[in-house]
Amino acid sequence: MARLSSTLAVVVAALAIASCSSSESSPESDPNTLVVQSDAVTVPAGSERYMCYAHTLTEDVYVDRFDYSARPIVHHFLLAKTLTPEPEGLTDCSDVLFRFSWLPLFGAGKGDAQLQLPDDSAVVLPKGTQVLLQLHLLNTTSKDVTDRPKITLHKTQDRTRMPAGIYAFGTDKIALQPNAKGSAVDDCTMSEDVELFGLLAHMHYLGENLVFETASAGAALEQRYRKDPWNFDTQIIEPVSLKLKAGDQTRVTCNYDNSTPGDIGFGESSSDEMCFLVGFAKNRTSLDGCLTFGGGGDLDGGVPPDPDAGICGEQQENSTGIGRTCSKGGGECASGQVCSSDQGQTPDGSPGFCLKIGCSATADCGGGGATCCAPAEGGGVIKICVPEACRPADCIPAE
Repeated sequence: MARLSSTLAVVVAALAIASCSSSESSPESDPNTLVVQSDAVTVPAGSERYMCYAHTLTEDVYVDRFDYSARPIVHHFLLAKTLTPEPEGLTDCSDVLFRFSWLPLFGAGKGDAQLQLPDDSAVVLPKGTQVLLQLHLLNTTSKDVTDRPKITLHKTQDRTRMPAGIYAFGTDKIALQPNAKGSAVDDCTMSEDVELFGLLAHMHYLGENLVFETASAGAALEQRYRKDPWNFDTQIIEPVSLKLKAGDQTRVTCNYDNSTPGDIGFGESSSDEMCFLVGFAKNRTSLDGCLTFGGGGDLDGGVPPDPDAGICGEQQENSTGIGRTCSKGGGECASGQVCSSDQGQTPDGSPGFCLKIGCSATADCGGGGATCCAPAEGGGVIKICVPEACRPADCIPAE
């Protein structure tokens, strides 16, 4: 059985929705920049909002620098590219703090900010990529404020630069007791060489600090990075120069103070927690990482599909349409689903089938033999709904 796609980066371009180019440089603007600017948003006096602005690119863009000039009502922001399409334009996104399908590109707090890439690297955003600007807006004045926050992407014409991408560390194994301090720890062994030039720590509101340690095989762990104290509203990408080799040991420790009366676990909303250290690395074309997901499942070992699920190609679609036979470009899949043939994710010798990108557990897939699993090439960060009969062994079922 074939792997899913060779990289989840393929999905980024394939899933993005075509749209107008209102956010992009006009002929009269600087041809060396791309401005991602939200629609006008109003924040009432004395209130805060989380708003998201999504825009699909109509050209290939190679970025060598990100620039942001502070706006009074922007408390912090995150610029990301999406792995699953979000609504185009401006929407309220107060229900989540961070989605698995948002791959960070740039972020900062209340002041001016800039991220300069190494001279030999660029963030490559192919035509069709959807970028998303998440804005935490806070108006402390006595009057309503309307603004259009923007991020400027400086474009390089040097197409020989190596692509920069994401290599993440962290875990979903978070279980915090009420009214108590606690920790989440991810111990991992590097499977390949990685050169990092930036780090972005990510927890939610209960985080106190995050520590990153590494060691060569057999040596003692050494602290390489520490975010202390942690403040959700001042997240920034911090420059580093760190080379990790295959076989190196890594450890991410996230420390929390759960001052709430309830148990807290892993999740996307403000009532949940996360433990990630997002690395920005040279010469990366896919999302990957040294992560622990699914209650300790081994992303490298694989889990064979249930033999009782039947034969891929003969499966029945479930009530939501997952598993429906489809063809490349045929448009047979339901809204929010894609055809495996359009993504290069069909097992050899089998017809295409409809799948959904984005789930937390198999219950999200609608039953009928569909499984929520984490493709190995996604490092367990992105989960998809597929027919169990067609699930590759390296797509680890979610618990």
